[in-house]
Amino acid sequence: MKKSILILIAILFFKISGAQDSSGIKPYWKSASELIFSLGNVEALGAGNQNMDVSAVLRFSAFFHFQEQLHFDFGNNFGMYTGIGIRNVGFINKLNDSITLKQRVYSLGIPIAFKLGNLPGGFYVAAGAEGELFFHYKQKVFYDDEKFKKKRLVF
Repeated sequence: MKKSILILIAILFFKISGAQDSSGIKPYWKSASELIFSLGNVEALGAGNQNMDVSAVLRFSAFFHFQEQLHFDFGNNFGMYTGIGIRNVGFINKLNDSITLKQRVYSLGIPIAFKLGNLPGGFYVAAGAEGELFFHYKQKVFYDDEKFKKKRLVF
């Protein structure tokens, strides 16, 4: 069911991108990417339900964050966009001196945002939201110089 909805949305994007309505609004495509710094706030219970001291490690991710955006400009100062994108988000946590936990997930996102500013000049501010569907999870546990991996599709 989820795959059918994503395929339908993709077909709709390509159909809309070639259209031009009677008001003269012609949609156009833009590509985007990003750098992600992530830090997790984790609370964990150890043996005997005692709080563990968990330290978060800053995770930098530059790879596999792509987005295709379909823009609609309703004038020189107002517009909106939607699209489809993929993102790699994760956390690294040190549970103690000998255990490190690394987790990451790939997600498929569909944003919608409204933009205000000088659209022909390319200077604008956008505000919106994005729904994401997680599809691939990976976890690595490092324990005393040994590595344990776990991968799975989330569908």
